Amino acid sequence: MQTSQSFGIHFTTRPDKAKDGKEPIYACVTVNRQRAYIALKQNVDPKNWDGGKGAAKGNKEDVKYINNYLEEVRLAIGNSYKELQIKRKMLSAKAVKDLYLGEEAQVYSLAN
Repeated sequence: MQTSQSFGIHFTTRPDKAKDGKEPIYACVTVNRQRAYIALKQNVDPKNWDGGKGAAKGNKEDVKYINNYLEEVRLAIGNSYKELQIKRKMLSAKAVKDLYLGEEAQVYSLAN
């Protein structure tokens, strides 16, 4: 039985889904090498994206807004992971994603 979990969050863009010269930003949640992507409904100019850091670069107001938003998302996803740990629920990238998005699966049992 595996007792330790690997968990990570990084942000990436999807050049193949670019519109009006801007690429959508996705959060990639990784739990034990399983990945789940979450569309964040934020777009960034590819010139202002640092793929290595997974953050927008520059000093403009919209760049600061995006980076603040990404930190809020990182915190919320981390809290979802911790909540699953505390409740001793099944830990997977999909479970973290579902909880973050408010789509947590209800488990029904016949036990009283």
